[in-house]
Amino acid sequence: MKIIKTYYLIDYENVGSEGFKGCGKLRETDIIHLFYTDNSRKIDLDIINDHGEAKLVTHKVPTGNQSADMHLGSYLGYLVGAKHMDQKESCKFVIVSKDTGYDPIIQFWKTEKKAKVVRIDKISNKQTKYK
Repeated sequence: MKIIKTYYLIDYENVGSEGFKGCGKLRETDIIHLFYTDNSRKIDLDIINDHGEAKLVTHKVPTGNQSADMHLGSYLGYLVGAKHMDQKESCKFVIVSKDTGYDPIIQFWKTEKKAKVVRIDKISNKQTKYK
């Protein structure tokens, strides 16, 4: 039986703590990757601490023009490639950001590898349709 995992890639500079709303309901098959820089807004540790059963991984990336976006997009590619090779898992990818600049990357991976990728602005707006 295939395990279905959902990877949440959060652009913290874009959505702040608001993007975490709803993550307390996540399961152990959910993995949150938080991307931030020194320029990120104050991190609300109470919200981040309550991430349900999900695993939380933080990625502090260098400060720079669109740095968090570039690192998040690159990491998405890494995950799609690695998970595409693993036949034991079925994966979904969710970019948590209001930034529509991610949409062409999402479309690329949907076309290139038939990846299930969506963009939402907070985890509580979790979508189940991956077109």
